Amino acid sequence: MISLKYLAHLYLTSAPPLLEPNWTTPSQNSSGLFTDVEELHWASLLIIIVIIPTIGGNILVILAVSLERKLQNATNYFLMSLAVADLLVGLLVMPIALVTVLFNSGWPLPEFLCPIWLFLDVLFSTASIMHLCAISLDRYIAIKKPIQHSQYKSRAKALAKIALVWLISIGKFLKDLLH
Repeated sequence: MISLKYLAHLYLTSAPPLLEPNWTTPSQNSSGLFTDVEELHWASLLIIIVIIPTIGGNILVILAVSLERKLQNATNYFLMSLAVADLLVGLLVMPIALVTVLFNSGWPLPEFLCPIWLFLDVLFSTASIMHLCAISLDRYIAIKKPIQHSQYKSRAKALAKIALVWLISIGKFLKDLLH
């Protein structure tokens, strides 16, 4: 495993120094950024504690709905699509956030990756939120109007609603991009 001192050395040789030379005394600079390797250990550990269950749990949800025939219904397709959005956050967004924490909130990756990462962050986070809204609305209609809800509960209609959620998420990013 690569040590944080080695990563800090690599970063310091290619960027202005952000870390203080005292590696044992916890401190923060005036902007509140981490300036101590020990603090970086705790911050990165907390992020890893979130990333691993995010990836593992969402993989389990996707596998359960995909493999178990009894779970393949309209409501669970929404849950599976939500799990896909959250899995993509865990795979593509959170690890890069961890890298920026390790590099003292600097951007250590090639500059062209920054807007791509921001795009993925907005897209997948918005998709996750929109899925929760769609699931909530679906459950509300199922409780309030059960007869009408059962008429609109086909697989094709659920997939169309899921596609709409993803399109809204993409539209949200494009709106932000153009303004």
